[in-house]
Amino acid sequence: MLGTGLRIGECLALREADVDLDAEVPTLTVTGTVVRAEGRLVRQGKPKSDPSRRTITLPAFVVAAITEALDLGLDGGPDELVFPSTKGTPRSPSRVREQLRDAQLAIGTTVTPHDFRRTVATQVANSTTIGNATALLGHADEGTTVRHYVKRNHVAPDLRVVIDQLIAVAGEPVTESQRGEFPVTST
Repeated sequence: MLGTGLRIGECLALREADVDLDAEVPTLTVTGTVVRAEGRLVRQGKPKSDPSRRTITLPAFVVAAITEALDLGLDGGPDELVFPSTKGTPRSPSRVREQLRDAQLAIGTTVTPHDFRRTVATQVANSTTIGNATALLGHADEGTTVRHYVKRNHVAPDLRVVIDQLIAVAGEPVTESQRGEFPVTST
């Protein structure tokens, strides 16, 4: 989840057919999610929304993690799940959250699967664009990504060069028509 920004249900619904690890550019295609239907967990053959159906390029550590999971030779059941339960059925998102909490007790941290999604969104948005983060997360619009996923940066970007241009312009004589356009202050 940290390498893809997938929702926990999307991650647990991954099938072997959804990943192409041997391609020149390895990918994963989100084609479903895990949901509870009639009292049991099932793989739903469509993700949360239409924009959620997407193909993601995979970093090397994700390729290694998925390869390791597949090499375990677990019974992925009829859906050929990458991360199945021990019974070959979809794993429970709540059980995975519980296991993650238990694993963190010894080190004193609290990280949720959704924190991974937010972390990926923030990194992608800050390093590239909000549009890229929105596409990676499978959101319909950038507003959702900005409001709920990208951590606000409270340090303004280094804009000294841009602001210095004001002084360069301000150093030139001001014409009579410009006097009324801009208030003149020294700071």
